[in-house]
Amino acid sequence: MIASRYDDVGGVVNAGSVMLVNGATGEKIGTALAGDKAEDQLGFSGVTALGNNNYVIASRYDDVGTDPVSDEGSIRQIDTTGKEVYLKVGTAEDDMANSFVRTTAVANFYIISLPRFNKGSLSDSGSVSVVTF
Repeated sequence: MIASRYDDVGGVVNAGSVMLVNGATGEKIGTALAGDKAEDQLGFSGVTALGNNNYVIASRYDDVGTDPVSDEGSIRQIDTTGKEVYLKVGTAEDDMANSFVRTTAVANFYIISLPRFNKGSLSDSGSVSVVTF
């Protein structure tokens, strides 16, 4: 995986990009993913490889969709073809700040920890999710 959080893509400043490459040949696998708004910095919070060659991209500043919230962030699971198969989006600014993804000793699961996630009116109440892949 190659992540470049300050990559300017298609004229979008600091969109950020992540691409999967073959470790033996250096050939790109699938389509590179990129932020679609300035300062999305896709991959800012890290990229985690999963046991099935999928990977998870944590992006603190990603602005997803057309909602008026800025910097709500995202967690995206990407399969071996570059297709997004899971998406978790924050609901308020900085929801994904200090987020992290951890693989588990049990196959086919990973944990998402979001200490600053806002649940309804509870500011920074946090969230932990166990995701299967």
